Amino acid sequence: NGMLDKYIGDAILALFNVPVDQTQYRIQACQCALELIEEVDKIRSENLDKTLIANLRIGVGLASGSIIAGNLGSDEIFNYTGIGDKMNLASRLESLNKFYLTRIIVDNETYQATADKFLFRWLDRVCVKGKQEAVDIYELLGLSNSHKDKRQHLEAYEKALNALCRKEIDEAARLFDKAANLNPKDYPTILMQLRIKNLDPNSWDGVYRHILK
Repeated sequence: NGMLDKYIGDAILALFNVPVDQTQYRIQACQCALELIEEVDKIRSENLDKTLIANLRIGVGLASGSIIAGNLGSDEIFNYTGIGDKMNLASRLESLNKFYLTRIIVDNETYQATADKFLFRWLDRVCVKGKQEAVDIYELLGLSNSHKDKRQHLEAYEKALNALCRKEIDEAARLFDKAANLNPKDYPTILMQLRIKNLDPNSWDGVYRHILK
């Protein structure tokens, strides 16, 4: 029940809750994101003999909030679309999947509205490129009852990230090591361990700034 707005190169822009109001639009957007990933996985598994398709990956960014939506453009060329900070944030979150090697990243508003329906990992506290304010970002993993085998690791990761954001560097290092023992291949955990090793405790304010994404 989303609206396909446009193709932008190899990207798809979709809007929810416009032009018709929808009460469950954040849930629908999360469901759409998960189904996109499921479809890509299916395509990849069916084409393992084709190098390009066998390595196909996509990232999804979801952000909720106020936008300006309507027919925008000039007298000659215009289209129905949306503009605003949340549109830009969704684009930044999509790009951050390449940094964390995740597949779906959502903002705090989306998380707060859907946390009882889906399983999330609090991924990081960041400033995205072009912004000064810090935002909490979350990785959407599946439905709320999914990935039961990962729950212990996700809890350890969140406790470690809490310590890091509180600037308790030594405690964060210990807890991320614990998380790594529970899931050695988890790339965000590896990233956090590398971050701590290269961290200047005197300048660290609990927020990671993405200047290139």
